[in-house]
Amino acid sequence: MSQTDEGAEARSEGTPEAPIHDEQNLRHILTTMQQSLTQIDSKIDSLSYRVDRMSERLDKQTEHLDQVERRVSAAEDGHTTLATGQLKQNTELDILKHKMDD
Repeated sequence: MSQTDEGAEARSEGTPEAPIHDEQNLRHILTTMQQSLTQIDSKIDSLSYRVDRMSERLDKQTEHLDQVERRVSAAEDGHTTLATGQLKQNTELDILKHKMDD
């Protein structure tokens, strides 16, 4: 017996065709949900890829900043050494000037 015949027989007996429609609706809902999950999974993969690239860029920028920080620190140390050396020379010149004046 075909579904149409069963539906007609069910209507003649006063039984609704709800089980057939419910199954079709549930299959449609399931298919739609599977498609949605596939799209969500694809979005997650895309976002994960972007996060990985951003993380790599951040690591490179952090490395660059560390290099700059080391250079600045070395320059400051060099400047301090030069300033100390200049102060020492000035002090020695002052001492020599005083000796010459005496």
